[in-house]
Amino acid sequence: MERNPRKKKPVKKEKSSLPGQEVTWANVKRHGDFMYIMLTKNGKAAAPLPFGQQPTANINLKCDEFFGQLFKADRVPTKMPSEIAPWIMARLIVTMAMVNTAAANDAPPPKARTIQDVLFEMTVKDWNDCMFLLWSAFAPTPDGKGAMLKMANFGKGLDIKRFSEN
Repeated sequence: MERNPRKKKPVKKEKSSLPGQEVTWANVKRHGDFMYIMLTKNGKAAAPLPFGQQPTANINLKCDEFFGQLFKADRVPTKMPSEIAPWIMARLIVTMAMVNTAAANDAPPPKARTIQDVLFEMTVKDWNDCMFLLWSAFAPTPDGKGAMLKMANFGKGLDIKRFSEN
């Protein structure tokens, strides 16, 4: 079998973001919102959220592994382990608050190659660096079914540049 010299070998493409979506805060927000809805079964948390608490080292490790599978593996987890579900949701809530703030303030786009990379950086690396501290700024909604910020001006004057330099 003779090879056609004019045909080029298929070029291996780098991992792409979602098809047709460039890495912008607005697109990260859309993807994060969709992921939140899918993981919570239409926005209803599987367990009470851990307001006023911080995760243990063991819980943090299990959450890191879950998000690693979700954003980096070929096979994604089909459900959240009940033991860490409240902390998965806490991480997503804090991450999406930061993403919403960045999108609303026209922050420079994230430098990560893919939307999944941005969300991984925020839910794992940034959470473990400092974002876990932001969880204390959240409280239950009056109906007890969700989370809201205790501070009305959250995000105003917030240095979101740090989250744009992934």
